[in-house]
Amino acid sequence: MRPLLVLIAPLLLPCLRATSAEPAVTLSLTNNQPFPLRIPIEIRNAGADATFWLSADSHAAQTDGTNLIMVADLPAGANQQLQFHPGSSRTNSELRLAPVTNGVSLNFYGSNLGRLSWAISIREIPRQRADAEPQTTRQDFDADFAPLPLAFKRSAAGPVFERWTSTVTKNGLTLDLELRAFHEGFLDIRGRLTNESATRTNNVYAAVVCLWEQPNYSSRTLNYDNHITAMAENAWSRFREGEGRQLFLQRGTDWIRTTFKGGTIAAWLNDFPPPSPLVPPLLPGPPLISPARISLNSARKLRPSKNASTQSPKSPAPPAEGSATE
Repeated sequence: MRPLLVLIAPLLLPCLRATSAEPAVTLSLTNNQPFPLRIPIEIRNAGADATFWLSADSHAAQTDGTNLIMVADLPAGANQQLQFHPGSSRTNSELRLAPVTNGVSLNFYGSNLGRLSWAISIREIPRQRADAEPQTTRQDFDADFAPLPLAFKRSAAGPVFERWTSTVTKNGLTLDLELRAFHEGFLDIRGRLTNESATRTNNVYAAVVCLWEQPNYSSRTLNYDNHITAMAENAWSRFREGEGRQLFLQRGTDWIRTTFKGGTIAAWLNDFPPPSPLVPPLLPGPPLISPARISLNSARKLRPSKNASTQSPKSPAPPAEGSATE
């Protein structure tokens, strides 16, 4: 079966308010959506000095620099008050990430979900007259895929997530990747592509491509521009058929849902827009690659959810826990 190959591209967070007080950190979370949310959230500059935090109901949080990170679980339209104190709980990791040659492998509740690897695709864009028809964007990334020699190392571990990082340079372009593997079944993928020494900068298309080799899957569903279709073997998403003109804004999917044999469901979620060069970045340096998220759900070992609800089959949201957008 053909593996899943997507352009790296980002996550809709519930509205939240954060306040801090010592020695505790108090959070007020509000879900303004008409559906329940179980999703990782990151509160910037939370004022949390300790590394690991625990609430009275054993809800864990973990710091990354000055930011506080946790997995929120709120019913539709609900408000939740959480007070954290320094402390940690035993970690039961449902999602396990391991470094392999040129990438990482994924294991969820003991099920092998395959491996992720990355490549940098570079091609020339021929000059066109102003009145010429826009060129097709259809490109077979799979045929040209050459995995980068990435060697991931774990740089952080705690009760909420592990962080894995790797850096590689190709043709003067340096790719920095950061993977946040949440124990509850989320994988956040973030990266930065930097031109270190490439001299050709005009009329060149460069893309970071991720290949997800998925063993034993039974079906895939694709959502693009609010249109849901079955993703059959050798299928192409709509943007790769040449629709649209601006290469920078294009991506092939909003989300892809994969059902594995055995019942595990994986949803690859992309953010709405890519980072714009016209907006000052949150971090110094070159623009970030639009992040992506993988949300996992296992039919073999589902925890009863107090926030469970029935979702309309007409909804464009992927039928897996987590954010309904990328």
